[in-house]
Parts: sequence; structure tokens; C-alpha cells
Amino acid sequence: MIKKIIDSSYFSDILTYYPIDIQNFKFIWDKLEEKIKNNEIILLNVVYKELKSIQNDKFQNYLAKFDNLLEPTNQNDYIEIIDLYQKNQNKLKGSFQHTFGTAKKKINADPYLISKAIEIEGSVILTNEIMPNKPDNNGKKKLNIPSLAEYAKIKCLELRNSVDIIT
Repeated sequence: MIKKIIDSSYFSDILTYYPIDIQNFKFIWDKLEEKIKNNEIILLNVVYKELKSIQNDKFQNYLAKFDNLLEPTNQNDYIEIIDLYQKNQNKLKGSFQHTFGTAKKKINADPYLISKAIEIEGSVILTNEIMPNKPDNNGKKKLNIPSLAEYAKIKCLELRNSVDIIT
């Protein structure tokens, strides 16, 4: 079974397109809960922290179900991704510090998602960040989860191409 590591952008889009308070979409939220509890979909503690900022009481109640199921992260994971970025920075547009929040002293889950995907061989990242179609005039791609994951040979799936994963 392929492990999926979920990004906050994926959760946000599920919330946008399949509102948690509409009964017709309850099956989607139930299935997502089941897959997280069965560890088919991994929810990192740093992603959980990002999701805590969403202003929706029903969603926050739903999220609270996962308090004891969060996958931990550590500083070594972050260092590994900085190394991956440095090896490929000539092909990427944007600074690591700006894109991943280290300049703002805020925790950003993105590097940890990639690191966890490297750790779990054959896993994929569920994110709604889109891979830049082509490089800019200088031959560089915008730095985001899919563009950096590409250099780690990690597959990323968007909601529109993977809704069957959660249903």
C-alpha cells in the first residue's frame, strides 16, 4: 500500500469543495478520518499546527480527533531538505528561507512533508501546490513542494487528480 502524506493545502481544498457541514459530503470526511486513523494517510504534527489556524468550528472539532495520531518531525528532517535545496538551487527560483518560512521564524510544514516522503520509500505527497509548467527565462522553476519534491523523486498529487484516494 502506498503511504500518502497530506499537506494543509490539500485539507483546505477538501474543506472548500466538500464543506464539512454539508451532510452529502460526510462520507468523504469519514473516509479521510478512517485513512488517517489506519495510517494510510499520514498527518504530520507541523501540518496539524498549520490547520489549527483555519477558522471553522466543525473542522476544528474534526481535527481534534487526530491529536494522538500525529506523526512527529525533527530538526534532522529539516537539515536534509536544506541539503536537497542547496544541491538544486541553481534550478529553482526563490530562496529557501523566504519560501519555507525560516526567514519569518515560523514553522512551515513543506520541508517536513518532503523529508517524510523521502523516509517512507514509494510514498506520495497530497498537496494542491502546482508544479510549475516550465522554467522562467533564467531556466529556473518556482520553488514549492512539487518542484523540490521532483529532485527527491517524490510524486505529488493534487485533489483534482486524486479525489478517489479519499473516497
